[in-house]
Amino acid sequence: MPAFDQSQAVRMLRGGDPAAVFSVAHRSATDMTFGGPGASQELRAALVNALEQAAVKEVERVRRGNFATEAEGEVRLTLVDAVGRLGDPSTIPLLADVLADFSRDYLADFGEPALDDVLRVVQNPESPVGAITEGLTALRFMVQDGSLGPASLDRVRSATREHLERPSSFAVLGDAAQLGFVLGDPEFVALVESFAEDPEALIVRGTTSPKSIEFVQERYARALLAGLPPKPSRKSRR
Repeated sequence: MPAFDQSQAVRMLRGGDPAAVFSVAHRSATDMTFGGPGASQELRAALVNALEQAAVKEVERVRRGNFATEAEGEVRLTLVDAVGRLGDPSTIPLLADVLADFSRDYLADFGEPALDDVLRVVQNPESPVGAITEGLTALRFMVQDGSLGPASLDRVRSATREHLERPSSFAVLGDAAQLGFVLGDPEFVALVESFAEDPEALIVRGTTSPKSIEFVQERYARALLAGLPPKPSRKSRR
């Protein structure tokens, strides 16, 4: 990779060439003397702007029914990594907007300050399934970290209950079950037990495919009741 300083990196990001953007984002995400806490204000702003542009393009692409290329997806994920490592609370809304791109770990690192934006995505019925599942996982990490106060935990309980009662997919149901189990409320634990034992408890929630039923029962419900840790596991990114 050719050497470049932060001023050159800003110009590369503003130029918009995907290969150049990826090079800068990758270095910013992996070299903490260059990115992260070491990033200049100009580089920080350019990274955020590049991710905002990538997010807009992704929304437009989804609206047209198209899929991102592997290269486009890699650039976006690397930008998420670079922006997340800045550790800047002002980036929380943007990281929540790209939740389907695995920004969950960074949002969990922020803890309570990120709660409003994560719930904004998780409780929006128009959010993509991938964003909801990543958001539920981010909430689970916050609960496991002990970073939420009593009032915030009550808000998480409400969101969990919504997705356990009216899940948008079996994946959402599974991640909501994990979150509920970690919260430890008797009503949530009882639901997980019913998922493990009674396929009808899943069918009435829209999970009707035998493969999906088996997946939720084995990967989520029975694994939790057997004492296995929820998946994915927590990773602090900073």
